[in-house]
Amino acid sequence: MRIERLSYIFILSALIIPLSCSTRPISEEEKSLLLQVKDLSQFNVNFGDLQTAEAFKYTYYGAGEWEVKYTYESPDTPDVTPLYLVSKVEFAKNENEAISTFNQGILAYKGGGMIGGLSIVESPILFQWGDKSYSAYLEKNGTRIGNLIVVRKGNRIFNVILSGLYFNNTEYLEQLLIPKLQKMISFPR
Repeated sequence: MRIERLSYIFILSALIIPLSCSTRPISEEEKSLLLQVKDLSQFNVNFGDLQTAEAFKYTYYGAGEWEVKYTYESPDTPDVTPLYLVSKVEFAKNENEAISTFNQGILAYKGGGMIGGLSIVESPILFQWGDKSYSAYLEKNGTRIGNLIVVRKGNRIFNVILSGLYFNNTEYLEQLLIPKLQKMISFPR
């Protein structure tokens, strides 16, 4: 009987949690917060037709928490650079929630990397910014294939996962990310 009740609670929570989220089209101003594949063109990235390879998403979680997310996955064609990019900005309801989300995000990335056969090799000096930052290389079979950057400033968190291209030059990362981070901290709630 107790297991049956727990099953109902689990099923009910699985139904309620997604219902508490809402989505809408993302604005151009919100898109400007996100690192996009077109921002990488200076590094000789041939990204092909963006309409079929990229996606933007806005999600509102309630209680003042929301995120905007960009995903790019290159088409499997010989003329396009093989690349995967996810850029996400999260707005927590307060700084304590952001700290928790930041820490949980790092754990989730590490767990997901292990499941996907990747090693996440932390490199604290690669990129530092904001109240707290985490920077790492993505490696597969001992070969660097990408970067993971997570930055928290106040109640805002900026995430980038990049595979197929990696940066080991702090200056390049600063050129790409600091303008986005500055927009993030000045973005109205």
